[in-house]
Amino acid sequence: MKIRVLFARQAGSVQVSVKHGRLASASQLSDVSEFTLELSEARTGLGSRPTLVTVRGDVCSFSFLARDVSSAYPLYIPEYGAAVVPGEDSRNYAEVTVDIASRGLTSDHDRMNNAAEESYAKACRKNRDQYCPVWLGVGRDMRMFHVALQNREAGFSDYQYWGAIEIRNHSRPVLLDPTEPGSHYRLKFVIGPGESCKAKITHRLDDGVLPILHSIQDEESIQYRVTAFATLEDGPLAPGRVKGTDYEVCYANTGGNMLSGEEQAALRERMLAETVEREQEVVCVLRVEAVNVSKAPAYAWFKAAYVGTDVSAGKFSVGLKDEFERGFSRFPATGGRVIAINRMNGDMMPDEEMAVLVSPGKQAVFEMLVPHSPISTERAERLAKLDFAAHLAGCQAFWREKLSAAGAMAIPEAAIHERVQAGLLHLDLNLLGRSDSEPLLATIGWYSPIGTESAPIIQFLDSVGRHDLAGRSLDFFLARQRPDGFIQNFNNYQSETGHFLWTCAEHYRYSDDIEWLRRSTPGLKKACDYLLAWRERNKVDEYRELGYYGLVSGKVADPDDFFHSFYLNAGTYLGLSGMAEVLQATDSAYAAHLAAEVALYREDIRAALRDALARAPVVPFGDGSWGPLCAPWGEHNGISTLYVDGGKWFTHGSFAARGVTTGPLYLALTDIFAADSPEMTMLVKANQHPCTRENASLSQPYYCRHDYAHLRRGEVKLYLKAFYNQLTALQDRESYAFWEHYHGASQYKTHEEAWMLMQVRWMLYWENDRDGGLDLFRMIPRQWLSPGQKIALQGMKTTHFGGLTAIAEASEDELRCVFQVEKEAPNFHIRLPHPQQRMAIHCEGGIYDAHTETVTAPGGKDGKVVLKF
Repeated sequence: MKIRVLFARQAGSVQVSVKHGRLASASQLSDVSEFTLELSEARTGLGSRPTLVTVRGDVCSFSFLARDVSSAYPLYIPEYGAAVVPGEDSRNYAEVTVDIASRGLTSDHDRMNNAAEESYAKACRKNRDQYCPVWLGVGRDMRMFHVALQNREAGFSDYQYWGAIEIRNHSRPVLLDPTEPGSHYRLKFVIGPGESCKAKITHRLDDGVLPILHSIQDEESIQYRVTAFATLEDGPLAPGRVKGTDYEVCYANTGGNMLSGEEQAALRERMLAETVEREQEVVCVLRVEAVNVSKAPAYAWFKAAYVGTDVSAGKFSVGLKDEFERGFSRFPATGGRVIAINRMNGDMMPDEEMAVLVSPGKQAVFEMLVPHSPISTERAERLAKLDFAAHLAGCQAFWREKLSAAGAMAIPEAAIHERVQAGLLHLDLNLLGRSDSEPLLATIGWYSPIGTESAPIIQFLDSVGRHDLAGRSLDFFLARQRPDGFIQNFNNYQSETGHFLWTCAEHYRYSDDIEWLRRSTPGLKKACDYLLAWRERNKVDEYRELGYYGLVSGKVADPDDFFHSFYLNAGTYLGLSGMAEVLQATDSAYAAHLAAEVALYREDIRAALRDALARAPVVPFGDGSWGPLCAPWGEHNGISTLYVDGGKWFTHGSFAARGVTTGPLYLALTDIFAADSPEMTMLVKANQHPCTRENASLSQPYYCRHDYAHLRRGEVKLYLKAFYNQLTALQDRESYAFWEHYHGASQYKTHEEAWMLMQVRWMLYWENDRDGGLDLFRMIPRQWLSPGQKIALQGMKTTHFGGLTAIAEASEDELRCVFQVEKEAPNFHIRLPHPQQRMAIHCEGGIYDAHTETVTAPGGKDGKVVLKF
């Protein structure tokens, strides 16, 4: 088999190697602009381990599969000035270029860049629409309620009516008898006539943002209007009334925690003290107003709280049909304690099932009060007097106060403005621990804190000025740090330490909290020393030839892939380089030592990625060009699911999951490669279909850092494509709760939500890596500056330059922005895109770049820019 390799210009010296085949021609060539290679024993049929040819040259290096070579579709790599055709194809590089150009093909990225900007509405129309149960709680306290429709998405038979309440200690279902693993339960109730051919149910958060659920189940003549929230047993929520939960007990109740059986057993008494023996219960309050919206009387139907026998197990797998009395739902196996109080029109509900005739314009009101643990009849009788209006008002004020404690982002697109506020409260709801002191757990959906996945949660808290919460969340990792410095809290993941250090560095950059840094320095240095020792163990001469010298190896996700992954090393580098900067404030000698090692580490990662790109087989793109689809780690030749090295790699609903979600694009977060470097360009190019759909990554999309690559490269349309398509396809568009994957899995996945929040933060303000200045509005949609619109960042208590205030306003013929920071910035870059893409005819306050629609203003602490059109 003969193959011709063509170059656009003199390629200098070239070395050729072959895997899964034999090279029958020379392996070393010099001063070539093209050459012919010959293969024998080539594997060109279907199946794994096909013949891979690698060309390494002075100008470029790349690999290809011999079976992919054809005249009809040449392997054309314009970034490298290279092409590959069969031996009998006589064309030169220029002729191949003309042929490809004549076909008028368009890549995914070109299509997106040539189209109008993506929008929320357009993305909604084409993407899957998710439903997610709503989590209700009081914050800090692990006692929570998961409230849901009885539908398939919530794990029920698909009745499509309200409703169910699952009672949990964060991730873990409540056990009525701690000695009986099968004694968990969830309550059901029913409103409306029953399942039908047509279900019409909407739901929404209070004010669009507060963790208070409103829903309407429309049954034509009767609208069942549902309100649900969590409160306290002995009075409404108010600042200072929530004590929270012992953080170690919280950790024991999170999914994937690393506690041993002995450690769990040692916590048993504290567990009881924090749950069934608490001074007061957290209570889920649910109210249904059945309103007759017709012109004739109509019946409304209600079924009070009962236990779903399809969920409970063991001796508790019985319903409550015979245990309903005077509005109390009870458990017979627990001494008759009350699990729910049911009220009808303000009085105790007389029967478990009821039909109530409602006149036009009138309503029947059904209420359920569900304590987190079953309570005595005496306590239930007191709770039955709960004032719904007072508790609702208290709950609203409680959560609004939390919003007011953070910096405010006023965004003119309501769909995004609400999501930012709701997202902040979702993060707060899932921060577990004592309210006033001790470490906090930045939990992520079902799961325990993870150094990797908690990172965006903590960084966003810092971004809106909640340094107190961010610092205490970092304290959790230090509290559980191993004596050797290693940090591991979840499912044997080995990637937490570096990401944790990175987030610590960001915390200090944001907060300037020198006392926190001094107190934390011993633990931070131990973590750094662990990573340095890990790196030393991988400085093996053999690894230079293999392509991963000096890179650490380990498991970074659910699959047991113990490789030298770029994701792992990007996080490790971010952590070490961040510590080399911030530890100058507490241990300058150690920081200098660290900086020297970081410089060497940087070069090792650069060498490893370049080698991995060279060994990755090129794959086709929609415009007729090809490019390398890089392996996620140094051990393989290209992405594992091209099967150059064999194996079975499908996981988490995607062939691309291993290679993309935890792949080399995580290096975009670092300074290892410039944004416009050949390496970053090829990584971004390869991250098109089929690795993405509408620039949203597959399976678990917020793991892929192409968003940050687009940010650094100024690729606004590609950034917005990813932003809106990931958001609309993964989130419940009514309650704003995130799933972990498109197919579901973990509910209320705050890791995904926090990356969305960070994407909004980057849109609005970003400390750039070009000149160290502050960018404002770098990635915003241009429609945010339509006439009459206003963007306001006020009380944003932190950037790397301290507090930030920035206001952009739009009129028919003018865009203006005023801004101020606490500490001097070297430059300001203010992007003010016109909604109709018009170029400014006059600029005040800086230098205008029409191509990027950006004004560069001189450094300092404040400024004002005006564009006239």
